[in-house]
Amino acid sequence: MRALDHPRRGRVTALLLAAALLACAAEGGGAPAGPTGPTGPTGPTGPTGPAVPGAWIALASAPAGPLTVDLLSDRTLGTGLALVALRVRDGDATVGDAAVTIAPALGEVGATRAAFVLGGPSPGDAGLHLAEVAFPEPSTPAAGWSAVVGVARPGQPAVEARLAGLAVEERGLARTFAAGGRQHLLAARFEAGLSVGLNPVVVVLAASDDAGATWAPAAAAALGVEPFMPSMGHGASGSVAPTPAGPPGRYRGEVAFSMPGDWEITFPVALGGVEVGRPAVVVWF
Repeated sequence: MRALDHPRRGRVTALLLAAALLACAAEGGGAPAGPTGPTGPTGPTGPTGPAVPGAWIALASAPAGPLTVDLLSDRTLGTGLALVALRVRDGDATVGDAAVTIAPALGEVGATRAAFVLGGPSPGDAGLHLAEVAFPEPSTPAAGWSAVVGVARPGQPAVEARLAGLAVEERGLARTFAAGGRQHLLAARFEAGLSVGLNPVVVVLAASDDAGATWAPAAAAALGVEPFMPSMGHGASGSVAPTPAGPPGRYRGEVAFSMPGDWEITFPVALGGVEVGRPAVVVWF
């Protein structure tokens, strides 16, 4: 009888193994996993925004005295450089004579960290006020990114709106590093969908002496750009190093990609001719 039991035990073992493999596949373990870090450089929630240029997404609204302030963006907020628009309304009518400021911050017990607002907001089309904002870290709405928006109209008292509960996704497009006793922030933004070839990129660089509670533009830096594809073990040639463009701390360049996939983009930062950091952002397309 023992000799006859061996094949039966073998069949049982094989059936159990097959069941385990099927269960693993059903849970996603039977196929190679995709990237676990920040992904999605296309679409309305990715680093490159919506498919319709100029489309605005309403993110938040709050009263400012008798007025209302709307916060909009061309994509949901994420770590990196965001383009935001502020609209001031009196009822349903857009107010065109207001001066506007914005101060985004992430508060915690005993500490507050700020986003870096680059040279704005400035008046744009349709009564909107535009600003580029570098968000250094993610947060859920409950955890606390918020923004205080100041509104001043000629001959009227200044008022404030407090926009709370702003979600900021982790996109891998912002990095901080220490240099010369200061904390530095590098944030990137791709304006268009990523593709093989040259891709325009805007990079901002800021510095802080108080652990990120306030930021000032780092305008005297020299930046490089080094794309590298970890999954394939190679880089790409032909990138154009970012150079100053626009307000202090803003740089513009081009990143070369030789094929679709996962890419790390290192931006060597030099101050006074000495390299002080090599922050790297990541994308996937």
